[in-house]
Amino acid sequence: MMPFSIPFFLHIIGEFGAATGFFLRPSQTLNRPQPDAHAVIRQYALLLTSTNLIAAIFLFQSQPTPVSTKVAGALALYHLGPLTRAGLKGYATLFANTANARAFLLSVPMGYITASGLAAKACLISVDV
Repeated sequence: MMPFSIPFFLHIIGEFGAATGFFLRPSQTLNRPQPDAHAVIRQYALLLTSTNLIAAIFLFQSQPTPVSTKVAGALALYHLGPLTRAGLKGYATLFANTANARAFLLSVPMGYITASGLAAKACLISVDV
């Protein structure tokens, strides 16, 4: 495996567990079990599995291509949503009783946007082969 394929490998590893959990245990992803939402959660699991298959296509390439760098950038940009949601949930729990919690929570999404934007920009740089 080449160094440029590490993001694809990490994507597959990270999303495999999420896709499996969403597909096999959709109720556990919600605060309150809602059987009506199971079909949507399972469909999201299949969408994650599709992104894993796309990442697997690029995983074993011998050298990066402009297409593979753009796909890596798209996958990096996708992770902005889950990272922001997890960050807000974790920090809300951690700082629930502090006076500065609201200001701190408002700054968290900007940090994730900046980090994901930098990752996406780095991945979208075209490679001349």
